[in-house]
Amino acid sequence: MKGITIAMGKTLVELHEGEPKGKGSPLEYNLTLDGKELCTIHLNATAQPGCSISTGPHTEAAIWAGTDVFLVDKASGVVSEYQHGDYVQAIYALDGLWCLIGDSTVATVDLRASQEISQFQHDEIITSSRWAGAILRICDLQNRVISLELVNGCSYRRTSTD
Repeated sequence: MKGITIAMGKTLVELHEGEPKGKGSPLEYNLTLDGKELCTIHLNATAQPGCSISTGPHTEAAIWAGTDVFLVDKASGVVSEYQHGDYVQAIYALDGLWCLIGDSTVATVDLRASQEISQFQHDEIITSSRWAGAILRICDLQNRVISLELVNGCSYRRTSTD
């Protein structure tokens, strides 16, 4: 059985892949948090799963593949599901909210409430992203680097294009 293990601080997230159900079907994963098996989740079979762990006072883990996103609350063990409108490449924790980097969007989402707060729509495919303080830098297929400033903890203002 294939699996993925992600550790950050004192939090350990494990995804153990179940048996494939057939071509085109989502993959089934057994989700374990800190050694406790929580549930089975289904993720897009054509996408590589990813995981991001918040390190604030309220520890949570966001797990994604394709447009499927799951949020795991460490304290309660509650798992919630969110369907994003864009293929997710990366997720970053933002003080109780989450920054989802899609193929052409940057969105701030309250995953606990399954609600998008704000979205920046880019005019090209985003190939990579990284944070430098409160500035998110995204790179696109044209090798442009776009700097987005996080405003009021939830929205983005374009500050420059390199």
